[in-house]
Amino acid sequence: MARMNAPKFDPCVFVADGKIYALGSVIQHSKELPSGCKDTGVFECYDPSSDHWHVLRDPPIPASLWKDANLVDQATVVGRRVIIGASIQVIFNLDDQSWDPVPSSELKPGVWRGSHFPLRTGY
Repeated sequence: MARMNAPKFDPCVFVADGKIYALGSVIQHSKELPSGCKDTGVFECYDPSSDHWHVLRDPPIPASLWKDANLVDQATVVGRRVIIGASIQVIFNLDDQSWDPVPSSELKPGVWRGSHFPLRTGY
């Protein structure tokens, strides 16, 4: 398996569409990111067919709130969207690989409980 482009501390990891998504809890700029990349590498997707990690867009959370966002607490795949986080929720759209910080009206309030991940892990 190929190496990630950037380190992930306390990552939230989920599988969708046969790919592995990893979102770290700490923003760290990595020197190993592809040239021209405007994002931090905190969020990546592994495609097993190409054995490659792709850097995805950073979540739409202001840097001042990032530390308290608790994004690694849970991820729930609902249709073509992934709801990530506990204290602050963000929604990742699998179809266009974009972020939507506002819950969609078709999502019901009970879906905010999802997979939980062990704390203090690094990958």
